Amino acid sequence: MGKKNVTLEGEQGSIILMTLLIFFIICILMILIMQLSVLEMHMSKYYFRTQQAQQLADAILEQTCADINQHLRTDYCNSQTIPVLPLGWRESSTEVVTGSGKGQCHTRFLSLDSGSDYCRYKIRCVGCFENARQSIEAQATFHFTNNYDAKDKFISRTFTDNGTITAYRIIND
Repeated sequence: MGKKNVTLEGEQGSIILMTLLIFFIICILMILIMQLSVLEMHMSKYYFRTQQAQQLADAILEQTCADINQHLRTDYCNSQTIPVLPLGWRESSTEVVTGSGKGQCHTRFLSLDSGSDYCRYKIRCVGCFENARQSIEAQATFHFTNNYDAKDKFISRTFTDNGTITAYRIIND
């Protein structure tokens, strides 16, 4: 005699329902993984822009120190005073076009501290690169020796270095 395939009425279609349920769960997991991937991609792009802003601020700081050094050596070797704001600068913005986007940097002189053989400028540079900002504060110190005549009258000033960055701090705004 032949065998009969007996199935209960409640079990019909349960394999299809289980398959659909597993497929639905896999789809939800795939969507969540894609959203996580997009979020990580945005974070990576922001990190890149922040690093570019940091490098821009560092470059402008180095350029500013070089400008101060040149100005001090050409205009203040024979002067007994040290300029409070070098080069007569006020707060200024420097726009720099880079290969992959636009960058802008804002330079601000905060203070001058001077002694008998040094002058120290406190500078703040804010680098901006495609909506990412990075701020740094640094102190640039320039050492010199003063030359006097026999009557202790000031003759000239000799700068002994090109300036060094003696303090550096990243500021999180």
